[in-house]
Amino acid sequence: MNSKRPFQFSIKLFLILNFLYPLSISAQNWTLFKKNDSLDCRSFSTDPLFNLYIITSKNEVLKYDPQGYFDSRYSNKKFGRLGLIDGTNGFKVVFWFPDFQTIQLMDALVNPIITLNLNELGVSRAAAVAMSDDGFLWIFDGGTNQLLKMTADQTGVKIVEKVPLSVAGLTPTGMTVRQNQMYINVPNQGILIFDRFGKRIKTLDIKNVTDFQVIDNQLFYKQNNVLSRFHLQTLSTTVVKLPEGVKGEQAMRLERGRLFVKRGGSIDVFEEK
Repeated sequence: MNSKRPFQFSIKLFLILNFLYPLSISAQNWTLFKKNDSLDCRSFSTDPLFNLYIITSKNEVLKYDPQGYFDSRYSNKKFGRLGLIDGTNGFKVVFWFPDFQTIQLMDALVNPIITLNLNELGVSRAAAVAMSDDGFLWIFDGGTNQLLKMTADQTGVKIVEKVPLSVAGLTPTGMTVRQNQMYINVPNQGILIFDRFGKRIKTLDIKNVTDFQVIDNQLFYKQNNVLSRFHLQTLSTTVVKLPEGVKGEQAMRLERGRLFVKRGGSIDVFEEK
């Protein structure tokens, strides 16, 4: 059962307005904003509104608001292990259950908007899922080697486009869709970038990446426990300086101006100075 409370629209509007400014990470100086202790956290994710989603060892999801306070709880044991939360759209959050080939789209209070059984939709083997920044759901179908672009809401789901990929035999471990470009992480090959027609634009020679994000034409990735930034326009790479005491092997995520780090049983949230 979810614990509901009214939206703090003024805070969220302020945050949305701040998203118009690019992520700098220039000074690379951080200050501790919030520390959430004594958490049962198997993994976690975030969204651009600075909400935090914690997946517990019991497969529950605990949501914390932008100020770091507990907001909502969700539990569903019908679809097996929750493998991924994609919070690209903070009002339509993707919960991906790979064992049952099932996706749940959740609203801002972590209530289900719609549940999608991908097998019933004709997807033979979903290997990766992602929400694009323009509100479409993308599925990488490894069985047919194509990307499926979908709309999904309370009224139903519709496959609006099938995009055959120009490269076969990919075994992705993650995918991100930004500005009609697909970034697919294939650890032994690098990060492959495709356009909206499935044509490969380039392959970034960044192999064995454990995690990556694309924010404002910058690709942030962890490789050998080092967090780096690759600028997609200048093609320059720099190492992101972490807050004092934070180690590269710790799980972390970036949002504009904030860094979320899992340290033991706590999630520490840092802000740029």
